[in-house]
Amino acid sequence: MGRRGWSAWLLGVASLVLTGWLQAHLAIAAIHDDGTTLRNALAVVDDSAMRSAFGGVLSSAVAGAGDAPEVQTAIGAIETAPALSGPVADALAATVLDARDQVFAQFERPAGTPATAISVPLGPLLGALGIPVTPETLAAAGLAADADPAALSYPLIDAATVDVLQQRYGWLAFLDAWGLLIAGVAAAAGVAISAKPLRTAAIALVLAGIVCLMAPILFGLLHDWIAGGGIGAWSLLAGPLLDSAVGELTPWLLPIGIVAAVLGAGLLALLIVLSIRDRSGELDVPDELTI
Repeated sequence: MGRRGWSAWLLGVASLVLTGWLQAHLAIAAIHDDGTTLRNALAVVDDSAMRSAFGGVLSSAVAGAGDAPEVQTAIGAIETAPALSGPVADALAATVLDARDQVFAQFERPAGTPATAISVPLGPLLGALGIPVTPETLAAAGLAADADPAALSYPLIDAATVDVLQQRYGWLAFLDAWGLLIAGVAAAAGVAISAKPLRTAAIALVLAGIVCLMAPILFGLLHDWIAGGGIGAWSLLAGPLLDSAVGELTPWLLPIGIVAAVLGAGLLALLIVLSIRDRSGELDVPDELTI
């Protein structure tokens, strides 16, 4: 493979890595949301499928005590209410963030230490729903009737899944930390070894500018897909998290896109002018400075 082939390959790698970095950055931003976006999304949930899914999880979490009138009343209120109450949204957001923090704690465990399953405490959530933790509820969960209600928890993620999540998160974190630099180095190398570096640089700048300017439109399409139920009932939560992450990128994508496109177009215009004058005999222009 000659210089031209290697140049094209490096520029292709740069494009792929840049795309991976963008996706990883969005995912990391959503994962590390401080809970405000999640809580706000939960507080305005108005979707029967979402509420039914939540009610089903709650019912299975207190299986055995699920026939108690107070439990059935609480689940029925969730499935029919236009939105979750503030205390319930707060408790559910806190439960989700607690699970996330437990997973991250597992990621940081000493080497050689096996992963353990993740469970989330149900006491605060049940309290927000007005469901008393009775001896029957504790017994249904396999606990002693006189156990501390704080011990009531719901098994969320098994140890094998924690290991899988750790591997995937490791790749996301690597791409988020180093993807932009790797893409930049690969692009610079692709430009440097090309037969006509300035022409290659101009084209790369124009394409990069177009991608940056088109990104908000692509983000909008992704938002519409998720808002339309692309990932099921949980789309209502993923949508706000995605919007929050995109909001961090859009303000600087637009100016970078404009600057890159203008510089690339200007450089191409200069090379075209030099090429025309070289062919007319007005100037003796080196081949590297022509189109």
